[in-house]
Amino acid sequence: MHNYLIILGAAAVVSFVDPPLFVLAGVSKPAFAPRNSKASSSLGGKQKNQVLTDDVAHVNASFVAPPLAQAAEVDDVVDAPLMNDIQMLSDILAEVVKKDNPRVHELYTQLRQHGIERASDPDNVEAFEQMKKLAYDLTPFDALGVMRTFSIALNLVNAAEVHHRLRVMRQNELSSEMKSHVGPLPITGDSVRGTIDVILDGEEAVTKDEIFNKLIHQKVEIVLTAHPTEVNRKSLLRKYRKITEILGLLDRPELHPYERTVAITDLRRLVATLWSSDEIRRQKPTPQNEALGGIAVIESVLWEAVPAYLRKLDAQCYASLGRRALSDSQPYASTTIGTRLDNASDQIQPLFVREELLSPLMVIHRSLVEAGLEILADGKLSDVIRRVQVFGMTLVPLDIREESTKHTLALDAITRYLGVGSYQEWDEEARLNFLQSELSSKRSLFLISDLDTLGFDEGVLTTLKTFMMASNLERESLGAYVISQAQTASDVLAVMLLQKQFGMTSKKGNRMRVVPLFETLNDLTNADDVLETLFSISSYVGAVKSKQEVMVGYSDSAKDAGRLAACWAQYTAQEKMAKVATKHNIELTFFHGKGGTVGRGGNPALYRAILSHPPNTVNGRFRVTEQGEMIRQNFGSPAIAERTMDIYTAAVLREAFTKQISPTQSWRDQMQRVSDASCAGYRHLVREEPRFVPYFRQATPELELGSLNIGSRPAKRNPKGGIESLRAIPWTFAWTQTRTHLSAWLGVSDGLNAKDEKDQKELKEMYKQWPWFRESIDLIAMILSKTDFSISKMYDELLVEKTGGLLELGEAVRNKLVDTRQAVLDVTGSHDVQGPHVQLLRASTKIRNPYVDSINVVQAELLKEIRQMGDDESLSPEMREVKEVRKDALVVSINGIAQGMRNSG
Repeated sequence: MHNYLIILGAAAVVSFVDPPLFVLAGVSKPAFAPRNSKASSSLGGKQKNQVLTDDVAHVNASFVAPPLAQAAEVDDVVDAPLMNDIQMLSDILAEVVKKDNPRVHELYTQLRQHGIERASDPDNVEAFEQMKKLAYDLTPFDALGVMRTFSIALNLVNAAEVHHRLRVMRQNELSSEMKSHVGPLPITGDSVRGTIDVILDGEEAVTKDEIFNKLIHQKVEIVLTAHPTEVNRKSLLRKYRKITEILGLLDRPELHPYERTVAITDLRRLVATLWSSDEIRRQKPTPQNEALGGIAVIESVLWEAVPAYLRKLDAQCYASLGRRALSDSQPYASTTIGTRLDNASDQIQPLFVREELLSPLMVIHRSLVEAGLEILADGKLSDVIRRVQVFGMTLVPLDIREESTKHTLALDAITRYLGVGSYQEWDEEARLNFLQSELSSKRSLFLISDLDTLGFDEGVLTTLKTFMMASNLERESLGAYVISQAQTASDVLAVMLLQKQFGMTSKKGNRMRVVPLFETLNDLTNADDVLETLFSISSYVGAVKSKQEVMVGYSDSAKDAGRLAACWAQYTAQEKMAKVATKHNIELTFFHGKGGTVGRGGNPALYRAILSHPPNTVNGRFRVTEQGEMIRQNFGSPAIAERTMDIYTAAVLREAFTKQISPTQSWRDQMQRVSDASCAGYRHLVREEPRFVPYFRQATPELELGSLNIGSRPAKRNPKGGIESLRAIPWTFAWTQTRTHLSAWLGVSDGLNAKDEKDQKELKEMYKQWPWFRESIDLIAMILSKTDFSISKMYDELLVEKTGGLLELGEAVRNKLVDTRQAVLDVTGSHDVQGPHVQLLRASTKIRNPYVDSINVVQAELLKEIRQMGDDESLSPEMREVKEVRKDALVVSINGIAQGMRNSG
């Protein structure tokens, strides 16, 4: 049946599953009539064997309210209410700030006005110079106040946009020409409703039963990952969510004047509370603190949104397909239930397994239906049943993630203790022989009770005690065990053996599924060989019951090889792994470890992104991470969460009926050429250019990010390492802050700038005819629209040493940016760029840039001043206080830019 799984993780991950669809309300006449003919559809059709191309991907695009970052221009009519909301919130903020600190208000107003002038004309040098002069003259306390004002203002803009997306979608659904088509779900190309219409209207016959069966058997797992890219504190997020709710209240036409006054007063109170709050984390968050953020989203949003969405989906199934997803598969075991209840009368027993609660609930549901009380059965009871099936008894299962080297060191300590040699020094064949022998053995490696007396070091004990902790949890509490930096089959078997040591086995039903994460270019290239080795071990295939999950790393592969080379490696690796799985009759599920930014694999156009995956790699199963600030954007309110789940559900359904376009051999050869050239260009600068590391650390706030309380994880895996040891998040975060976004586009021009006219012609052909390639290029174009040549140069001028050729390197980087813009335009055939100072403008740019530009000029000045002050030990107490104020202002500026860019890492 159709499953949604939500999972949570600390330094790991979290997931959740949606339940089967149940009968909606027991009404004599359905609120929405079944779809009986093609004439009732308002969506244009395409042949079943065609991939979703641009005309279908944007079916009824006018009915969708996309984020402004995906809109080309601000619509004077449609977006007028948004602009009014932003103006109202800005006025309230200005009123609060002016009352508390008139000077900060005046400085904010001046900077914002210059920002508005620059946003309307990016080549307005005078406005930019005035902004830099104001930033230079700011006192530390003024800088802090101004940064706080801009940061709050951008969060208010985001809150208003969240409401506006819902407003436009609802207005279009209720517009006069659409009233006859209003249904449970929106009539958009990327909703389940629109997707069903497109499939049914295809020229190749697809029956409603076929669609229904695909829908109820597909599975989507959304993993809420505790990453440090959500820079706002949890208490502040609740306040911004409340502001969005009040904006919705103010839209109600029947609102009484007194109620309107109360609502606006509540807005003023909330903004005043935000201004009086300290948005800075004074202590570094723990993984548990970060995980609590994900749990808060589940408790405050998804707990209501999941059953609400599934209720609508059930109704849409009836309206479009004439069927409801009755739970006929659930057991109706009255004798078992009776025994359970008899036992309960003597002693209350806790329930740990989903089925133990679900079974009696289903008995109650069916009894009510049989008694003619469907309206009661399909009320709150159905919602409870849906919650139990999605959230289980533990709210969310927990994924665990650890690096393969930690397991190697643990097994090395064990083999040395056993006197059989050094596991770490063995080759792959020796490791596999040892692991298979021990996995088939009935004996344990050591007595668990002796663990603390075996002489293992602290790191090894931590690794082993993680398995011990997991073994004591209920089986529904745990999801996947993800192995970072997995490279070999022994990396997978090692985790299997360590689980066995602590009693976690398939026979007991408490073994966690082991998921290798392939995240570098080499690892992705060799991934199919790893699976071939694993699937050739019959005992392993039996233990995993012919099911395998593999995580594809988007962040680290992009940091390793550059965006284009990583994309192609991910594509071909999934293709090859799918073929190996098919050969061995293994059900393979890909887990997509994507971040929020394009540089880390993110894609705001979710529907098209899923459809552009390689052929035969989704197959009705889709597992993906939602990280950091993307959790807020996609699940920040019940209505937005419902829309996000609808897009996921629709995309996986559409993919099942889409014959993907497989690249021709010529396209593959061309893509390999692009990949090789792109990777070489990327690595030449990042790895081989000796000036790059000092330039990166001077031109960006990378060093400062490592010392701030933004996330629980260290910025580097190896504190002594260079760029290669830097985690993908701070790598991307640092370039985002300076508006350079280098991690998302470096190497692209090397790959796309084809010298041969034949190559250039083929690239254009690939863009027009190959959805995967087009989506990849469009994403790069989107991130290029967020770059700012002048602001990037300003950071260099203020922060980079004038000697050693570092400034010249910065100029070369910006020249590459210009080349990349032109290379993208050459491939796409667009003509939107006129020069290096002109951005590929989008609607959100015009709204947010007056704020973000101002924060950037102040942040660059703050970085310069903080660095010039030197170490704390050399400062007087008074100057230390000044430095702390500047550091606070820097933190707030980082938060503000992250909110303005809508993706920090």
